[in-house]
Amino acid sequence: MKMMETAKSDKRGQSLVSDKIIRYSLVIIGALIIIIVIGRLTPLYGETFGKGACQGSVAARAQLLQSGFIQKQLFSMPDIVCKTEYKCLTIGGTCPSGYDKVNVNNADDIKKYIADAMQKCFSEYGEGRLDFMGKELLRTNACGICSQIRFDDESVKKIKTLPGLSAYLGANKMPYTDKTYLQYISANPNVNRIGIDQNLDLSKEYDIVYAIYTGNYFSNLIGSGGGAVIGGAIGSIVPGAGTALGVIVGGSVGAWGGNKAVEDIKQMLGADQRVYTLGLIEHNPAELKKSCEKIISTA
Repeated sequence: MKMMETAKSDKRGQSLVSDKIIRYSLVIIGALIIIIVIGRLTPLYGETFGKGACQGSVAARAQLLQSGFIQKQLFSMPDIVCKTEYKCLTIGGTCPSGYDKVNVNNADDIKKYIADAMQKCFSEYGEGRLDFMGKELLRTNACGICSQIRFDDESVKKIKTLPGLSAYLGANKMPYTDKTYLQYISANPNVNRIGIDQNLDLSKEYDIVYAIYTGNYFSNLIGSGGGAVIGGAIGSIVPGAGTALGVIVGGSVGAWGGNKAVEDIKQMLGADQRVYTLGLIEHNPAELKKSCEKIISTA
């Protein structure tokens, strides 16, 4: 009788081991398929495929990190295949070389383009849910620059400044969804308004930046003014993978540092917690370099 029970126990143990092996194998196979497809198709289809390659490479890294095989050095870390897009929004004027022209008619068209670009950036880097850096690779933060946006000379002359972008994000739904841009980029379906807005000076350039932070570093950053990435951003903060708490910010951290939601974030963060931010910030390479330990996008 005891021998039969022992045999059954051994079979159960073997079954559990087999299940684990199967699950890990599926994770590895899925991640490797993504990596191989990205590696083979990107040279063939170039920039067109590159838009999907970014999202796929982020997902592959996060999946492999979650499996634990990167930490065990069974696989090397795949590259993130995300490129910065250079766009010039034009109402018929002149754009500098090196920028792709995007035709717009008015201020509302500009807001719509920026809102769509922010939505795309948030989607490509994992929507505040995917840790694609891991504990060993992320000491403070890492940033991906999705877009660098500037405006043609006619926009600067005729439109000059763009008010109400933050309000636009909160009032308008994304195409084919019931979510506003604000609800999506803050990972919070209950957000419907913004506390602070600001005018965009169209004579300046702007970057759309997605960043991932350690909890401790983000808490310290809030206390010291926020840095270039969140200090003057229009965007969102999503603390923790899958945490449904989004905070929209605009203006300086000094203006919203006392915000109760931000203080709540500081209280909930631990060393291993992740914070994800998405922001439209004024283009300033020197300040961005100071604020980002790693730039993970390619120019």
